[in-house]
Amino acid sequence: MQSPRNDRHQDRAKTAEAARKAAQARFAASAPKPDDPAVVERMQARVAIAEARQERLAKREAERVALAEALAAEAAAIAAAAAAEAEAARLLAEEAERERTAHAIAAKAQAIELMKAQKLARDARYAARQIRRK
Repeated sequence: MQSPRNDRHQDRAKTAEAARKAAQARFAASAPKPDDPAVVERMQARVAIAEARQERLAKREAERVALAEALAAEAAAIAAAAAAEAEAARLLAEEAERERTAHAIAAKAQAIELMKAQKLARDARYAARQIRRK
């Protein structure tokens, strides 16, 4: 013979199982069908929201790309200006070096001319002394 305790447990388990099945049946009966107009409307709303989100993301991405391109163009312009400025400075330095070289050559030529004039004057004095001695 079975004990009453086991009977009660089995009864409770059967009752709980039956209640679960009844709740599942009620839920399945009350659940909206995929072709229900309310379900279709909600799905369309979700699709519209998702499309709007994608449009916003695409717009933000386009703005980000445009900003990056603008910054790159500005950086390129700054780099080109810096390169042009450096080239101008290099040309000015070369011109200054040429001028210094030209001035140095002119000064050296002038010094050579002075030395020649001094030598001629010295030679003339020497020749005059030699003539006076004779």
